[in-house]
Amino acid sequence: MDATTYALLEPDVKTAAKTIAREWADVIDIDDAEQEVWLRLLDAGPGVIDVVAGMEKPARVSVLTEIGHQIGMDYRDDFELFSGNWIYGTRDVRLMLDRDALAGVDEASGVPLWELPETVIQQINRTDTETVTERIDLLIGMKRLLRRNASYVDILRAQYLFGTPIHSHSQELTRAVDALTKEMNRVHIARKAEYVDGPGSRSALSNSRSAAATAKQYHGDRGEGRR
Repeated sequence: MDATTYALLEPDVKTAAKTIAREWADVIDIDDAEQEVWLRLLDAGPGVIDVVAGMEKPARVSVLTEIGHQIGMDYRDDFELFSGNWIYGTRDVRLMLDRDALAGVDEASGVPLWELPETVIQQINRTDTETVTERIDLLIGMKRLLRRNASYVDILRAQYLFGTPIHSHSQELTRAVDALTKEMNRVHIARKAEYVDGPGSRSALSNSRSAAATAKQYHGDRGEGRR
């Protein structure tokens, strides 16, 4: 890659890395994301690099971000394999929300399912589109998000349950989905640790560097990207 092509791609790689680090915050940080995107481009070869460099800027950023999402999923898969924990990405959560995962109320009280006690939520069955685990993680995640930031729950409910958006800017919805994703990952990791080892016997992974380190221990400290 020559200096001119590098200079052209560098700001777009950084933009993509920011998106990746935000949407896969529990498994990769911005520095690792940026490095991995460069590695994927170099692995792909000069032909692919030239094609990407020849795109209009919006398309170029979109392609680089899509590469980054694949990297995020690879990191997530590594983490799941070696820790036994599943990590949700924001795309996973958006897909669940798009499939009406928030729909449904308690027949006895008429309240939304995520407002029920957690012990009750844990007894809820799967749907046609979500597994039991996914549905429980989503509902408990919403319940905990309600305590932390009720405005985010209002935004999510308006967007995905009623189809009448109340947010004034798309970033507000993005932040709400990000926050729900983090809550779901906290719920899932803590519950899995308690199930496997018993209460208090294992601490949950708390930041992206720890997760990335898990993946890197498997792949080794090397300069080539994931395949």
